[in-house]
Amino acid sequence: MKASEIVIPEALIATHPAKERDRCRLICLNRDNGKIDHLIFFQLLDLFRPGDLLVFNDTKVVNARMFAAKKSGGAVEILLLNRSHDNVWNCLLRGKNIKQGTQLRLDSTDFDAVVSKVDNGSYQLEFPEAVDVPDLMDRLGQIPLPPYIKREPEYADYHMYQTVFARQKGSVAAPTASLHFTDEMICKIKEKGVLVEFLTLHVGYGTFSPVRDPITHVMHEEYFSFDTSLADKISACRNSGGRIWAVGTTVVRTLESAFNDKLELVSSSGSTDLFIRPPYKFKVVDCMVTNFHHPSTSLMYLVSAFAGEENIVKAYNEAIALEYRMLSYGDAMAIIR
Repeated sequence: MKASEIVIPEALIATHPAKERDRCRLICLNRDNGKIDHLIFFQLLDLFRPGDLLVFNDTKVVNARMFAAKKSGGAVEILLLNRSHDNVWNCLLRGKNIKQGTQLRLDSTDFDAVVSKVDNGSYQLEFPEAVDVPDLMDRLGQIPLPPYIKREPEYADYHMYQTVFARQKGSVAAPTASLHFTDEMICKIKEKGVLVEFLTLHVGYGTFSPVRDPITHVMHEEYFSFDTSLADKISACRNSGGRIWAVGTTVVRTLESAFNDKLELVSSSGSTDLFIRPPYKFKVVDCMVTNFHHPSTSLMYLVSAFAGEENIVKAYNEAIALEYRMLSYGDAMAIIR
């Protein structure tokens, strides 16, 4: 069986967060020998060694989901993705007969935004110059839950669909592996002698896009940045025999994009469209913490490349048999060596 052929029962897709972040289940997969252990997430602490380096993504999910109406009265749902230029934003729109020049009156406002570009299902939306769009999202927007969570956001989502260390606004989806960490757990990890560092990668909506053909798939670009001092810390960790841990596929993609085969820093900021799939050879990351992913996405190809497809299929089938909670709000996986 291929990893892309795994079937996740709909009943196992978690539609609400766990009551306590670090009390979810954790499947631990050794990428070298395929050994599987079943733990509780806070027991991840026991897997670290002094001298390891743990890297998080400190991006923050923005309230990118908004609602509007056309002059004809037709309802339109807006998902703002990122700023293109000036006050023009790339977005996704859901509604009927939307074309270039369509004027949209956003709910609870007295101005119109104009559809300035239409391109194969993606759009650009131009706001009046005086409108502070990030402030507008903060005041009137909704947090954009994943498309497979078919309910309206609730109060708890605004807290639990953010990491405890979220700082840099810009994502339309959470770096979900990090959702399980608490401040107390991070303190205990540091006390064990693990160096904890942060980078930023703003997660785009393309993270949910299906991979129909891995050969021709075009990966969405995502912006990343981090302090150049991280390069020295990575080199020091590797030279001292420590392991480099990435929390989430977003951190893996950033680190693998930013360094070359000699572990030299290529760029500490920019955009990455790196599509990691077997038989990719990893340069930087030794261990990772991740969630369970939809089999059709690029995320499943990444973890298959990292752990080996046979190991991933075995771990997923075992987790499904044991009724682990799946996808963004679900349980977690540690892939170690």
